[in-house]
Amino acid sequence: MLRTWFAAAIAVMSVACSEPMGRFNLDGGSGGEGGMSSMDGGFVMPEAGPRPDRDPTMIDPDAACATQNSPTTRAPMNLLILLDRSGSMDGCATGGSGSCGGRTKWAAAQQGIVSLLRALEDDARVGLMFFPASSNASSADGYRRPAAPIAPLRMNRDTLIGQIMGARPTGNTPMACAMPGAIEYFRSMFTENGSRNIMLITDGEPSDECSGAMCSPFDITCLINASSLAKAAIQGSVVRGARNMPTIRTFALGTPDADPAFLSSVAINGGSARMAGCEPNDCHYTLGTATFEADLNRALDSVRDRAGTCEFELMVDRTMADPGLINVYYTPMGGTGRLVPRDTSHTNGWDFAPGGMSIVFYGMLCDEIRSGRNSGSNVRIIYGCPTIIPG
Repeated sequence: MLRTWFAAAIAVMSVACSEPMGRFNLDGGSGGEGGMSSMDGGFVMPEAGPRPDRDPTMIDPDAACATQNSPTTRAPMNLLILLDRSGSMDGCATGGSGSCGGRTKWAAAQQGIVSLLRALEDDARVGLMFFPASSNASSADGYRRPAAPIAPLRMNRDTLIGQIMGARPTGNTPMACAMPGAIEYFRSMFTENGSRNIMLITDGEPSDECSGAMCSPFDITCLINASSLAKAAIQGSVVRGARNMPTIRTFALGTPDADPAFLSSVAINGGSARMAGCEPNDCHYTLGTATFEADLNRALDSVRDRAGTCEFELMVDRTMADPGLINVYYTPMGGTGRLVPRDTSHTNGWDFAPGGMSIVFYGMLCDEIRSGRNSGSNVRIIYGCPTIIPG
């Protein structure tokens, strides 16, 4: 029934038995165990209650109730690069002033992002949005679509590289126009599966475009208030992206001039704090004034690893698969396999993605998958046994 195999890191094994699976009716009925309680994108979700009569240790690929073990495909990464090309990016990447010998922050950003694009796998989906935009730079209209919409790198790598190398730094920092536009693009125009990530790279605080304030350049009080309004608009967009489904994470990379407290808050609210227990002003990736290029390259490598997806597709015949009879079995490289329970709190386990045709891992297992530490591991989807949910 399922014929799509894992790419790259996750190897999958398949075993089949003869007993048919319980039927699943998209209109609300199920022929197997596990009642239906809610609709999500046309998919009828099973009740999230515990099953005390089931022993989790007895559900494995050879369990008596198992009717099929199926291969699955890891969904690709989706990454939108939100790149500051304001005039200040023309400053030296090594601090100081005067001649930079060609190594401006902009030149370093160009080189680092191009290297990232060349290192990512062809299936990774990447797009690009500049701020200021090439047209309508001071209006939300300029940010309704990226300069390069998200697409697999096998199709748009050359386009992205051409756009990055052809752009030049100029103008202000209309981040309050760009960030809401990036979030809305993911929300209303992007329909693909996989992780959704925004990588913000900036060297300055947001200017007053799209903040709602109209200030004279000589009205300092108004400009300060406008900056606060702009930051609030950005934070509000980031929070909406991270807390709604599908989740949109925002990674923040910036110089001290961009306000560490603000960028750190963007990272925290965007679900991408650099490390657990980070300090309030240090949860983003800092691009030092005198070490911009080296810091940027390290940050890009980290974001590349962390933006990977923990979503796996269930390419199953919808007329036959009962979502209340699905379990997930994980075997680390060289280790012992174990059942991964469904976790509707999204803390440590798996749950159905919106639409019900894929699952998403959360917690420590997701961290392992993203980091590639278990490149020889495999994941199996077991059909036929009532879904194990702790409780």
